[in-house]
Amino acid sequence: MYTNSNNSSKAGKFFGHHIGCITFLTGKLSKLFAVPAILEIHEGLKQLRQLREGDNHPVENPTVITNMISLSHIVAVKANKPIYAVLDALYSAGRVFHMSASWLMKDGKPWVHLIVKGKKNYTAYSNASKKKNDKIKLWELFDQPRLFIDSTHPITSKPISYYHANLFWPPAGSLIRFVLVRQGGKRFLLMSSDLELDPITAIHIYSLRSKIEVTFGVLKNAIGGFCYRFWSFTSPKLRKKKIKKKDRGKEVDVALKKPALYKLTHKVEVMERFMNLAAIVVGLLQYMAITYTAEIWKSCYKNSWLRTYSSEIPSEETVKRVIQSSWFIASKKRRFFWAKELIASFNDRVLKRSKVKRHQTLESVTNQLIADRGGSLRGKPSPTA
Repeated sequence: MYTNSNNSSKAGKFFGHHIGCITFLTGKLSKLFAVPAILEIHEGLKQLRQLREGDNHPVENPTVITNMISLSHIVAVKANKPIYAVLDALYSAGRVFHMSASWLMKDGKPWVHLIVKGKKNYTAYSNASKKKNDKIKLWELFDQPRLFIDSTHPITSKPISYYHANLFWPPAGSLIRFVLVRQGGKRFLLMSSDLELDPITAIHIYSLRSKIEVTFGVLKNAIGGFCYRFWSFTSPKLRKKKIKKKDRGKEVDVALKKPALYKLTHKVEVMERFMNLAAIVVGLLQYMAITYTAEIWKSCYKNSWLRTYSSEIPSEETVKRVIQSSWFIASKKRRFFWAKELIASFNDRVLKRSKVKRHQTLESVTNQLIADRGGSLRGKPSPTA
């Protein structure tokens, strides 16, 4: 995998999984959460997807970009509501706008409206005629301050100025709403497929895109949602040295035959299930943070210590610590005691089925298993038996 980054501590090339994630923005006015809806591995699995889905894949020649917009369309259909897909500059491509415009609801409106960050070299036209004299270099509009309207940022309340216009963008083949934003010395170019979207609303929505990074941090550090180890011995050993451009994408086909590809397909499915189960846990923590705010803070004051209280609503990490501390307190007055009772009853059933007594030591359990199996844990009698 290759990635461009201004951070010197992040390697440009690395071996890993490219994961696509769609989140819903929800919460209260005092704090918003990015609730994970679905996660998928989006790169390096072209052959495996074709093997599993056959001709049923909704997009011809899928790429990382098209996989993400297809995933957002699936989420919108499942939720039965139109959505705004807020994406970074990687997804400001004509094919993405074509796809979002092609998936329509019964009333003729698109399931997915896009809000993406544009690039400096983008140009547009005042109309579809695409005459040379009408060509507009969008980034040069920042040099015309008379076009901009002064306002304040909807989140930080800092002074900003913006300019918006509906212009014809050739890669999309249609009109796009461009919003140019100036904040101090910073400049941003936003693009939206919704031609009636209020510019301040577009700025507000895109500014909240960073919430997904917080969710990724919780998935990685608090829950361990990416700590899966399900890779198969049938997986190809890819070369780390430089591969010729003409040979890229062929290595997996050469390394694996069809039976091995089927096994690898099952492993990928297990990985994605593991990640989505972790996403469900994050969603439950966020739900409890919003629903049981007072109870969680009350338990937090008694059983743990927090240096800074940055919000009225606790974070996922705080909710996790409260549940962990309540887990070991034998009091039925605690709100989360039901979880302890549930697992205790499950443990009782497991112990009865395995004929292992409660409070039995590991050594005695091992000796019992050896005796039951005729003197060997593998089921064969040992020479001394």
